[in-house]
Amino acid sequence: MTEAPNENAVVAVAEAKGLKWEKIHAKKAQLAGQLARKKILSTNVEDRLVQLNDLRKDVAYGEPGPELQEMDLEHMAAELEEFLAEVERVVAAVEGKK
Repeated sequence: MTEAPNENAVVAVAEAKGLKWEKIHAKKAQLAGQLARKKILSTNVEDRLVQLNDLRKDVAYGEPGPELQEMDLEHMAAELEEFLAEVERVVAAVEGKK
């Protein structure tokens, strides 16, 4: 699953911008939404983080549902690559100002 890279990218932007963040998954998802609403990121991964966490729990508890089979992994991988590229640009821009 791509939950961790998405979460780590959200945390990287928060750190670069000097924003507080919490280790709780739900708080990182909310932070992703806030970063998008504040136009710090153009991509909002809040819903994706929630979705991936739910899928992870389903698998961990031995109850993977049809949602997992319906996931387009190639699309998700491409989406992640685009998001990580955006995060790299945001972090690099902040670091360039320091």
